[in-house]
Amino acid sequence: MARSPSGVSDVSAESALTRDTVPVDVDAVLFWTVWDATKSVLEVADYMDAVTMSAQTALREAIGRHQLAEMITE
Repeated sequence: MARSPSGVSDVSAESALTRDTVPVDVDAVLFWTVWDATKSVLEVADYMDAVTMSAQTALREAIGRHQLAEMITE
């Protein structure tokens, strides 16, 4: 069985607002694996960009759900 591509990418200094509208900058490391290599080639123009943009969106969304005090203490 062929192994799917996987890797690690940086998401550096992503700027987002917390729920209480405090701007924060977050650095992150993204670990990813392609589950369906055929779809990644045939249905996505640039899967590396798609993975990175999806991760950045998820990161901003997660930050926006919490207040600054929650992020600091938890």
